[in-house]
Amino acid sequence: MKKVLYGKKDCTQCFLVKTMFTAMELEYEYVDIEENPEARELLVEKSFMGLPVFQVEDEFIGVVSSIQAKARELV
Repeated sequence: MKKVLYGKKDCTQCFLVKTMFTAMELEYEYVDIEENPEARELLVEKSFMGLPVFQVEDEFIGVVSSIQAKARELV
């Protein structure tokens, strides 16, 4: 199952979600949008204006509380 967390270095909420995923032992790919312009463009095309964004298969989630709820479903 494809699980991707999009974020960037100086994003406090991104750090919070990464820490939460580690504590939950959730396996995922991390993509820094500052280092990956294609990923940034994908999020813009999906109308996301903030970070973090969590992708599970074809579903994109952009609110930390919703990301947390989805992560709980996956573990």
